[in-house]
Amino acid sequence: MWTRKIARSATRHRIAMGGILIWMLTASSSAAQTTVLTSVPVYPGVLIQTGLLTYATGTYRAAEVTVTELGSAGAMSTVRVTFYDETDRAIFKEEGTLQRGQPFHVVLPLRMPERSVRLRASVLIFEKAGKKTVPVTVLESGDIDSFTILVACAPPEEKEDIEGISCPPPGIATHIAVQE
Repeated sequence: MWTRKIARSATRHRIAMGGILIWMLTASSSAAQTTVLTSVPVYPGVLIQTGLLTYATGTYRAAEVTVTELGSAGAMSTVRVTFYDETDRAIFKEEGTLQRGQPFHVVLPLRMPERSVRLRASVLIFEKAGKKTVPVTVLESGDIDSFTILVACAPPEEKEDIEGISCPPPGIATHIAVQE
């Protein structure tokens, strides 16, 4: 009789422990099912890149990028301009907001000891507002007396059906998806 009570007690103990274990596994799996994985937002954008361009340097010389929005009044984009040297090292970077009637302008002063430098520019334009951006980008070299347009990238003539950006050499424009 004594051994039967011990056997029944051990069996009840095992059943109780098994029940607790199943409850714990169920609770942890249901908690895992309610966990939502967050995805990184992706935005449509345009990447404009130039090849290496030679700039004369001096006190009043600069490389300048101007981006203008031609899209609808609500179109708003983020613009990121980066200049790279011959070794593909970023030497200057600036970011800002682009809206219709508010061009984004970047000036890289070329006060350097060399007589000339070779640089390339990368202009990334991406929109978060859901309205299609229609950017026009101009890269120029300027000094106190004159300026020279090196690259001008613009949308096609028909604004209603915008499929690409016209960017004659030495510029290249591509549509991309940007993760922030």
